[in-house]
Amino acid sequence: MMNYKYILLLILCISCLYNCTKDTSEGPSLNDLYGDFNITDSLFIVNNNPDFASGEVVEFNAAFSLNVKWKITITGEVSGAEKIIESTNISSEINSDNASWNGNTTSIPFFQAEKCMVELSFPEHPNLLHDSLIIQSPKSYQTDGIIIADFENGELPEGSLETPVPDGGNMTFRISNPEDIIQDAPLEGNYYYKLGGKVNWDWSLGYIDIPLDLDPTITSNPTNFFLNIGVLSDTENLHMDQFLNILVSESDIPFNDNPAGGADIFGDDVEVYKTQIRPVNWDGWRFFSISYDEFEVKNPNAPGVINDRNPQDIKGIRIACQACPSGGQNPVCPDEYNKEVRTDIDFVIFTENEPLIN
Repeated sequence: MMNYKYILLLILCISCLYNCTKDTSEGPSLNDLYGDFNITDSLFIVNNNPDFASGEVVEFNAAFSLNVKWKITITGEVSGAEKIIESTNISSEINSDNASWNGNTTSIPFFQAEKCMVELSFPEHPNLLHDSLIIQSPKSYQTDGIIIADFENGELPEGSLETPVPDGGNMTFRISNPEDIIQDAPLEGNYYYKLGGKVNWDWSLGYIDIPLDLDPTITSNPTNFFLNIGVLSDTENLHMDQFLNILVSESDIPFNDNPAGGADIFGDDVEVYKTQIRPVNWDGWRFFSISYDEFEVKNPNAPGVINDRNPQDIKGIRIACQACPSGGQNPVCPDEYNKEVRTDIDFVIFTENEPLIN
């Protein structure tokens, strides 16, 4: 009887030990923690002369002795554009599943038809691998969203209205010309829109109004519907409080029923939303993506107006150039007197689900 109890106790102990043994370990393996890091397969690029405009992609391949974090940096030699592809988890292999590229950029400017340097680095190891590729034709962003204005062919969108302050000085409010482009290349394509001038006595320098007729089948909600816009300025004699004031209207009234002034759909008595890019105080291009839910209601007290914010109901956009008044009877920013304002724009586009540059 006593032997029988010992046998039962032994079986119970063995069972406990078996059940407490894990088939998998938690955390990195000892080899990943303490093993030697080596490159087992060097960096190899599949399609090193891509035609991104035709939808081609580039794939990257490499293999290592350990599971590690890694980063691929692609830099355009002419444009200076940069694309970064980083590991989301540690891995011992780079392949088409975790490292492919369709020609997009991580930060502006956009890539051109150019040679690009490729660097593979490892945050926790000093090893570096280098290669290069040549872009045959750059990615086109025209199909990545709903184009509002790209100013190509040297024209504003059909039906647009330009309303600069009539008595301003050195007002631009025009499509860029060849001399402008020699000084500042467009963000995308061949043209951009110059938006600026000098109006010391008032906030507004003027605006452009663009009518829109969006696809009624748009299903995005305001949280995942984005306005994307490139903004160009410089720091020469910089006005410290120049900015863009952007209005989006969902009003059903006629766009321009009253020929005097700008469009009629941005008044205080209709459904309008607003946002600002303020201040514009840098040199060169910057790109902004603003989700529609970040826009504020222009006039929440407008009688009879239901502000339900539906992207598919957008009827127009106003992009206004403004700056703090520096002169006149009541100057708010006297230190900015007689400084010219510059808030040039390019490639204005709506995107669904994510910003154009994510």
